[in-house]
Parts: sequence; C-alpha cells; structure tokens
Amino acid sequence: MSRSTHTSNVLVEDELRAYPIDEVVDRLGVSRSTVKRMLDAGELKTLLPRRKGTPIRITARSLRALFEDAEARR
Repeated sequence: MSRSTHTSNVLVEDELRAYPIDEVVDRLGVSRSTVKRMLDAGELKTLLPRRKGTPIRITARSLRALFEDAEARR
C-alpha cells in the first residue's frame, strides 16, 4: 500500500470515528451535562440522531471543529 493510500485510509477512518460521551467528557475535562448542553447548542454533533435508547456517539469531525474554533479565537 502506498503512503498516500494509507494516509487517505487513515483520514477516512478518522472522519467516520465517533466517541462515546464518557470519552468526550474525559477529553474535554467537563461534565456530562456540559457535553449534553454542547450537543443541544449544536457545538458537537452525534453520529446518529439522539433518541431515547440510542447511545450517544460524538463525531471526531465535530470535536476537531470545536478545537479548531477554540484555536482561532486565541
């Protein structure tokens, strides 16, 4: 496999990656309720629509965007 193909595969996998809410809580160092408020405000996106009984999985893309926005504000 060429390096560019490997890099492309890694980028695609990263775009499809999603994290459980507890991992996002740990990564951001905030509470579950804060993460849920961020979801309600549209600051974070979920892989699947939020419904009762559906596990919350937050997309890697939305986490990356959150960090990029924070960097841009500095």
